[in-house]
Amino acid sequence: MLSLFLIPESFAISMYPNSAIFAAVFFVCALNRLLDGKFYVAMVLMVIAPLYRIDILMVYPVVFFIFLFQRKSVKESITRSAFLAVLILLFVTIGYWGLRANPLTALTGYNGMNETHSFASQVKFAVFTFYTILNFVFVPMGLVVLFREKKFGIMGIALIPIILIHFMFRYTGCAPKHYLYLIPFVSLISVYAMRWIYERVKGKTVLKYGIVSIVVLFLCLGIRIDFPDSPWRNVPDSDAKLGPYVQFYRENYTKYHVTIGVGAGQLIPTLDEYMLLSGNLFYPFYIHEYKTVKEGKRIAVKKWFDEKEDYNLLACSWEDIFYFPNLLLDEGYEFRELPCENFTYELLKGDRRVTLYTREIPKGDIQGMVQAIDEVNEYSKGEGLYIVSALENQDYLLNKLSVCGKVRKQMDRLYKVN
Repeated sequence: MLSLFLIPESFAISMYPNSAIFAAVFFVCALNRLLDGKFYVAMVLMVIAPLYRIDILMVYPVVFFIFLFQRKSVKESITRSAFLAVLILLFVTIGYWGLRANPLTALTGYNGMNETHSFASQVKFAVFTFYTILNFVFVPMGLVVLFREKKFGIMGIALIPIILIHFMFRYTGCAPKHYLYLIPFVSLISVYAMRWIYERVKGKTVLKYGIVSIVVLFLCLGIRIDFPDSPWRNVPDSDAKLGPYVQFYRENYTKYHVTIGVGAGQLIPTLDEYMLLSGNLFYPFYIHEYKTVKEGKRIAVKKWFDEKEDYNLLACSWEDIFYFPNLLLDEGYEFRELPCENFTYELLKGDRRVTLYTREIPKGDIQGMVQAIDEVNEYSKGEGLYIVSALENQDYLLNKLSVCGKVRKQMDRLYKVN
């Protein structure tokens, strides 16, 4: 249980509803049934899992090593694995046909992003926050222990999925959720490291409590740093300052203003999830406060717009497209693309109409935002153009533009183009 808890993604995946959760649950249940010798029950579960997410298939080759671990011959393991693979592919294909879905679209999409290196710069943050500092120690240590004990079967079971997933997401694994399926295998390796440590410190009180203190500090101690290249995260009302946090010390001698306390530590925003560098014991409380604050701002904006019938919105990021318009969809608005204009949509309900213009503005590109505002303002002919900002970095730019009169701030996260 401790090894699972030391992988933050085991609970951080619930930050938002995700199909990977269901795929992972069915896969882990299938592994348990397979280890119990219930072959056909495992097969049914392994058919269901890819219907939620096709990428779960990348870890299925581990089945061959499980058969070997069960002391079946290489020939029998190959035969059983091939038989299982054919049946799974057959029934998964039938399942996708029944769902009118094409799994090849997702797989070719992953491959295309790997070729373009679309998210390559973000992979290191996702990998680091998935494993954390502790597992970067435990995993190599556990592998050494397994090798010395000649437990090559367990090494194969643990390593093959890890290698395959990291290869598949080598340029696209931009969030820890992409490595969710690895949790049981990383946990398996780290358990051997923990056992080895336990056996070495048994009876050595000072060393034992020293190691326990390190783990407790990692879980509870929150270290926060102000990075000058991300000024929007250094202001008091930033997402990075949320969560339970009791400050003990703050240095003001450098531009980084390192703060030490008990609570949620340094925020590391990956492309799909918010993660913490330390203080992960408080992650559920942090993410609850983050969602509560963000939803409160969104609802306040919605109430402000309820008094208007027709207006135009400019979405400056992928997140902006859904952040506010989803509330309109929940209220019964119909969503359609305008064929005459690229990346422009309409939301309609009775006599009410909202036109949504979308542009992708790179982080920190204030000139790009000005250009997008001018371009869309010309399209909309100056008819009430608003920006509802979902992201902190863009809200920071909009605040700057409000100072120079380009936009006018109506309320938190809502701006009207002048």
